[in-house]
This record gives sequence, structure tokens and C-alpha cells, in this order.
Amino acid sequence: MFNNIAWRYDFLNHLLSLGVDHYWRWRTINILKKEKPQLILDAATGTGALALSAMRMKPEKIFGIDISEDMLAIGRSKIKAKKLTEKIDRKSTRLNSSHTVISYAVFCLKKK
Repeated sequence: MFNNIAWRYDFLNHLLSLGVDHYWRWRTINILKKEKPQLILDAATGTGALALSAMRMKPEKIFGIDISEDMLAIGRSKIKAKKLTEKIDRKSTRLNSSHTVISYAVFCLKKK
């Protein structure tokens, strides 16, 4: 399904959430920034919007994973356009308990 809508996902996410998607990303980053994460895994990264927002925390590296290759391709284009290919990667790495994992899917389900 996501491969079919990848080219319009960012627009649809913003439209259907009535702009709340920007707040979700802002809130997620503000909750995590006190942890000063250096390695971040963005699960269900989609087009990379949260990974790009997470750059405000100045991590060493962000790894994004997703099941939709088309969404990842759009994310790669956005990352390349912002010249962040050294900081945001689409490859897996070994993570331990001191690393931070962020995902809209997890964040939206967990209430603080």
C-alpha cells in the first residue's frame, strides 16, 4: 500500500492529520533531546521526515528502516538534497540499550 502512495505521502500525512504531523515530530524530538542520543534508529521511517527532524539533536548517525522501498527512495532524495547522506543512513547496525529508537508508530501508541 505505501509504495502506491509514496509520492504523495508527505502531502497526505499533513492534510489528513490537519497539520498535527508537524506537532508529533516536534514533540517527539523535544521529549528525546534531553537524552542527547548519538545513534538513532527510526523504525517505519517512511520518507524520512522524523529522521530529518531528529538532526536537530545533532546525533552522530541516524538509521532509517521501512518496509516500503518507494518511501525509502523518497527519503533518500530528501536526505541527499539536504546534504545529510553522511549522517542519515538506510543500513542496519548493531544497537545496544544506550541507543535510542524512535518511530511514529511507537510514539503515537505510547501515552506519557
